[in-house]
Amino acid sequence: MIAIRERSNQNEAGRRFKKWASLFSGKLFVKIVAYADESGTHDKTGVQKGSRVMHIGGIAAIREDWIPFCSKWQKVLNKYGAPYFHFREWTSASAVARKIRKPTSDFRKNPYRGWKSNRLNEFLIELAKIAGSGNHINFGSRNSTKVFNEVKLAGYYPHISYPFQLGIEDFFSNFMETLELQKAPWKRLPISFFFDQSDDAEWRHAVTDAFYIYKSKYPQFSEITFADKKNPLHLPLQAADMFAYRARQIDEKIIDNDYTRQWAELDNALLKSMLDFFAYRNQDEVRKYLAWRLNR
Repeated sequence: MIAIRERSNQNEAGRRFKKWASLFSGKLFVKIVAYADESGTHDKTGVQKGSRVMHIGGIAAIREDWIPFCSKWQKVLNKYGAPYFHFREWTSASAVARKIRKPTSDFRKNPYRGWKSNRLNEFLIELAKIAGSGNHINFGSRNSTKVFNEVKLAGYYPHISYPFQLGIEDFFSNFMETLELQKAPWKRLPISFFFDQSDDAEWRHAVTDAFYIYKSKYPQFSEITFADKKNPLHLPLQAADMFAYRARQIDEKIIDNDYTRQWAELDNALLKSMLDFFAYRNQDEVRKYLAWRLNR
């Protein structure tokens, strides 16, 4: 009886998404989460720990492909008794479980409190395999907040006051370039963008303004919405959260030239579609593309 109820719950996740998705005009649904550090864009100067790099990461897939994804994702959540996936909270629970950090005063709200390290890792890898499989693309942009402020003090970017503006604009540009490279037929589809919700009005305005600037260039940009990734309707945002958070971690390690702590099992699962794409490309072409991206 329990198994039947769980299957029903999983299928309902897909049906619920399908019904909600029908309200939007786009055929290509783009799920985006941004991270500057574990707690968000908390320091616009980029001086405080963890705020040097702002990373926007997303996953794009055809609307119909998100329906089975929701069912699979919900199945794993049910299996582990988790209400949702949030990488920052997972990281906190993992640190406590490994006894490298004491629980904070609000740790009692953490949905993974009390989980053993093995359980946390298995949960993450199972979800990463779902996030990394299927017909989709990963993409993103990064912005060095610390460097931006240093350059601005030197007299550059006089017309830009918001430190994340360049990263936001670069994100929309990168998205279309990635689409052209990896999924060219998709570039003609109406596109709906779904950003993780934020209480920061300046951030929302900057994202919305950039969207409409690029909409004038790309008429297939249909709409932009801010949504709560913890809401069961928005399970795909939880996968975007995983990708964006992991990308920020990798960025930080590259900046620090630290390659001592790697997690190949996670990255191979989460980045599977990207790795598969590049594995079948001409290696000289890949090197040129990556060099161009890193030196922009």
